[in-house]
Amino acid sequence: MPKFLYTVLVLNAALWWYTIHWINTTKPATLTNILTFLFLLFVSLGITLSVLFYFRLYKKAPSFTNLRLLYRRGLKWGFFSSFGIVFVLGMKALNIYHIINLLLFAVFYYALYLQLRSKR
Repeated sequence: MPKFLYTVLVLNAALWWYTIHWINTTKPATLTNILTFLFLLFVSLGITLSVLFYFRLYKKAPSFTNLRLLYRRGLKWGFFSSFGIVFVLGMKALNIYHIINLLLFAVFYYALYLQLRSKR
């Protein structure tokens, strides 16, 4: 395992600890608290999923591949997946979770997927 991945895992553990600490100590009474929690969840989930995508990409990569570049690709897809999950949870938390908003978000998310997929 590359050395930079240990740093990412330690950062990820610290972010999840802070996110859980935020959940346990803060009430979702204000918009600021809700948005702060969603941001913490976005970053924590994005880094967690990026590690999983990295291992998936590493398994399929040929030998002598730049591992940092491979992790950056995993980071891109991890934050993309995290964005979808957190945005839907944010719509639910802000009471704008309707079928029309979900359809509009699905169209936007698909267009974003097409943009990210076309770039290396």
